[in-house]
Amino acid sequence: MTDAAILIHLSASYATGLALEAQASLLAAFTDKIAALNLPVFLVPGNAALAGALKPNLKSTELEPAASEIAAIRQIFADRGVAHIFVFNGIFPLFDTELNAHLFKIHHEYRADITYGENLPPGIAPHLVSRDLLESLDVMEANDADVAAAGVRAFVEKNINQFHAEVHYQEPDLRLMRLDFSLSTRRSLAKTLAFFAKLDVGKPAYAQLQPLIVAAPELLHTFPSYIELEFSATSEHKSFFSPLRYVEQQAARLSRENFDQVKAYIATGLKDTSVCASGLGEPLEHPLAAEFLSDLLGDDNIRYVFVETNGIQLNRLLPLAGHAQAKKLRVIVLLNSLAKYQEYSGAPESTLSQVKSNFAAFAQALTANKLNAQEQLFLQAFKVEENETEIDALYALADELGGSFLLQKYNRYAGLMPERRVSDMTPLERYSCWHLRRDLFIRANGDVAFCKQTVDPQKPTARGNLSKDALAEIWRAQRDDFVLNFQEKYPAHLPCANCDEYFTFNF
Repeated sequence: MTDAAILIHLSASYATGLALEAQASLLAAFTDKIAALNLPVFLVPGNAALAGALKPNLKSTELEPAASEIAAIRQIFADRGVAHIFVFNGIFPLFDTELNAHLFKIHHEYRADITYGENLPPGIAPHLVSRDLLESLDVMEANDADVAAAGVRAFVEKNINQFHAEVHYQEPDLRLMRLDFSLSTRRSLAKTLAFFAKLDVGKPAYAQLQPLIVAAPELLHTFPSYIELEFSATSEHKSFFSPLRYVEQQAARLSRENFDQVKAYIATGLKDTSVCASGLGEPLEHPLAAEFLSDLLGDDNIRYVFVETNGIQLNRLLPLAGHAQAKKLRVIVLLNSLAKYQEYSGAPESTLSQVKSNFAAFAQALTANKLNAQEQLFLQAFKVEENETEIDALYALADELGGSFLLQKYNRYAGLMPERRVSDMTPLERYSCWHLRRDLFIRANGDVAFCKQTVDPQKPTARGNLSKDALAEIWRAQRDDFVLNFQEKYPAHLPCANCDEYFTFNF
């Protein structure tokens, strides 16, 4: 490695607001490993406070704070004595030096432009680049601005045939866990701190991860990343594919008090929680629907705001297209058939034209506010036997009206509804439930459901109610259920053993 160097690229946007400079143990774990490599270190101090915290324990050459990754790489390669660069786009306390040595061996032996671990969690190892990378960029006449915008590795992945990339696969494959130790977000920081406290920092980190997760699956359970909030428990028009056709549901509407309690809980979290106005009923039948959605859009603690609607009253949301944070909004209009619209939507035939008109008007309103309607407005249909022949027509309609099309997996609510799937997408090997790990489902009456599949009022399984229980305590109880699920211990009174939604992922 005598002809190699290290680049630590801390952009101005990296770890914004996380105060990583106060995480002395994490910084020391990283700088100690970097120092042990005994290579020249170059630092891009875009995050000045964090860079300042590194300097006392790290001898480095400082580059321009605003330098992009590719600009810094070019500057380092200006020294002809440097042939390879280890690129760290952040602070990696769980940096695995053993894996790093293996990656370098591959990189050097095969004379690659770039080498990286395909299935390694962010924060475990850097990617390596050689001087040949610059030649490959020159050959394809790549623009440095495009490389800088994407990042070097992402740019290579999008143009993989233009480069000699060595892509390493490491056993065990933990991608299914969606781990992230890059410290780039609050969720990543929370998870890294939890794992760091349990790992033996004197040993390679990656080999310890799977045994640790098996022994302590609660480490995967942090804070809800997706909250489904039912504005209305019922709907004037009951879809052919809705559980409302199969259960006797009491009318209820989400109260302002309960809505505010949910917002207050989200404010205690990781600033990346998404909220979906959906549930069993039609959210836009709630008189305060637009007001609630506007409040959610204006909340900096919320990442995205989703609405799932039949589209009949979508015109009520037109003012939201001009909201200062409208870019966070995602509207999904449920439409399963044109030929059998009345039968499948449960609404009069005359409302179909209203749905189309509302959809087109919303697309135009988004466009007028310089937003991309195709990224924010969707027509969605279930992938079921009943509408197989209409999918092309529905796809074309979404495009014609200015939005995009989604094909949604049919949910039979763990046997509550008939089987209508065209194909079975259930994984061959069962794994733990994403929804117990990351989601909350809050009913219009304030009940916090065990999960989205437990909607039959005749089989009450609510974890609690917002009128008397704190969401933080409810979430802690859900962690215990997640651990049991991870261990494949499924309660007999719940539908977990027969569920085929455990593998679907929201946010």
